[in-house]
Amino acid sequence: MSEIRLAWEPENKTPLDFIAERLASYMDGEKGVSLLNNGTMLFVVSGEDDVENAKKVMERAKLLIDFKVVELKEGGYFVVFNEAVAVFVGHEEFVEGRAEILRRIDELKLPDERILNPSGASIDKYLIGVYGRGKLYRDAHNFQFFKRIGGCRKAG
Repeated sequence: MSEIRLAWEPENKTPLDFIAERLASYMDGEKGVSLLNNGTMLFVVSGEDDVENAKKVMERAKLLIDFKVVELKEGGYFVVFNEAVAVFVGHEEFVEGRAEILRRIDELKLPDERILNPSGASIDKYLIGVYGRGKLYRDAHNFQFFKRIGGCRKAG
């Protein structure tokens, strides 16, 4: 069975240090997140090897298709796929890229995918979601670990 690939897997346009700083402000105590180079965030417990843990999660992330877009009070969006995987899309990244996303929307769709909007969400949220999914797939197929933010290992 071949892997699902999109014709366009967009490159992150929000500086990773900005994303990391934002994530650090959300973290407390034992909670933490691994950040990948294309903006994917993995909310998994820190282990002996955070990079290997992230690779394992991203192997499964290649199968994720459904998403929910969460607008952040401070600006930007989390495109959430499940409790462990989300992608950061910066506000400026979306605003500056909106025309290209619209122009290339068919390249962000999965084979035979149609636009379904049962919740009545805005078209912008749909665009942010499919764009974020494209960023996720880029991270899944071109894995590059950026850093672990927050969280601590339990002594055992």
